[in-house]
Amino acid sequence: MVRPAEWLPWVNEDEPHEQLHAMRRCVLKGQPYGSESWVERMVTQWNLGTTVRERGRPKKELVDNGS
Repeated sequence: MVRPAEWLPWVNEDEPHEQLHAMRRCVLKGQPYGSESWVERMVTQWNLGTTVRERGRPKKELVDNGS
């Protein structure tokens, strides 16, 4: 397979800060990395719901009981 002429400079470019942060978060949490719709499909297909939720117990919702 022949690589494009600009392949080496392209693969050696720095990743944008936001993209790098997102990739690191996905690696640490073991969650899929990609577009939002693709991630949702993979989470559903492979039962990865725990990888996209925040850590810990969900916060309690305040209930207005009218008092």
